[in-house]
Amino acid sequence: MKKTIVFALILTTAFAFNLKLSAQKEAVYPQKFHIETNNLVDEAKKPFVLKGLSIRDPVAMNASNASFQNECVPFDEKLFITAKEWGANVVRLPVLPLSWKLQGRTNALKSLGDAVEMAAKHKMYVVIAYQAAGWPSTDNPSDKSTRTTTEDLYSFWNDVSKHFKGNKTVAMYEMFSEPVTKQFMKITEKDWIEWTDVMAQLVDTVQRNDPEAICLISGLSWAHDISFALGYPVSRKNVGYAVHPYPADSQLSTFKNFKLISMLAKKQFVFITEVGYDVELFINMSDVQKRVLEINPDLKQQMDEVRRQSGNKLYFSDMNRKLLESILSNDKTTAYLKEISENYQKEFKKCIDAGNISWCAWCLSCSWRPCLLKDKEYNPTSSGEYFKKILQEKK
Repeated sequence: MKKTIVFALILTTAFAFNLKLSAQKEAVYPQKFHIETNNLVDEAKKPFVLKGLSIRDPVAMNASNASFQNECVPFDEKLFITAKEWGANVVRLPVLPLSWKLQGRTNALKSLGDAVEMAAKHKMYVVIAYQAAGWPSTDNPSDKSTRTTTEDLYSFWNDVSKHFKGNKTVAMYEMFSEPVTKQFMKITEKDWIEWTDVMAQLVDTVQRNDPEAICLISGLSWAHDISFALGYPVSRKNVGYAVHPYPADSQLSTFKNFKLISMLAKKQFVFITEVGYDVELFINMSDVQKRVLEINPDLKQQMDEVRRQSGNKLYFSDMNRKLLESILSNDKTTAYLKEISENYQKEFKKCIDAGNISWCAWCLSCSWRPCLLKDKEYNPTSSGEYFKKILQEKK
């Protein structure tokens, strides 16, 4: 009888202790992060990896814009519930310069605040990104929605950093999504130094408002190239580097970029703030096009016509979709593209496994490509299934 009582007491004590541990685990959200060398660390100074998903621009999604609303999943709590169910602990919020300007400071900050509150409700962090492309103070070479000026850039971050000062759900800021020089992919040390000088001044402005803010500085050439960050780091506290390693140029250059990211992550904090793929991106790669033609020479005339009509910008055009239909109607080229996709997945996985690299997949949408969703019912695309699987992996 005594043994039974003692055993029951042990079970009760163990159960109570487990409840206490669970409560402690629940209490750790939200944490205030900071950067130590190449690590994002929490309040206990333990390394922490953010991994999650980008959504569409929450300011534009929350506006009464019928055409915008019709092409994507709604801006509501289900969006954040889905991100959580997929395994995300962070949601990236990309804000287009044009939508910020059209909605005005008050409405735009309210939309961002709504997104932050929904993320917090489901115990996720957010990264706020100024989804600009081109070069500050110039119009090249981005479309109207992503174009900005130096004045607008500073105004945005002044407003945002003051508004979210001390908010632990807002883990960090991505200062300028995709800088591009007039030479596009041809960059020099001088370009990087000029770029980081501008960004360092912007970081100073943000950290005057919010001294503990973590700021991410993007690589050049559409945030693809961070090759000069090792030699010319930005000497500011709580600064890391953002990179978008989409499939580009060729498989070789894409895989080299993953290796470069892994190398930089051993010295500096790196956040892959956008990553994703689809068949159209792969078809744009020079070596893939060459191999597809070797497998199926009959595609040459159609591919040449697409290049001629679109200036070699195959992505997203109607002509390119017809070309893709022709490519995917052939079993051999379809099998080859599947192999390319798997190679990209392996290289990405090797990259994030090599270090404590945070990342966000692009995009939890069925219209902002490359898409993670097939439709408004939240059914994942093949890339969506892949990133969902990676998010749900147990370490």
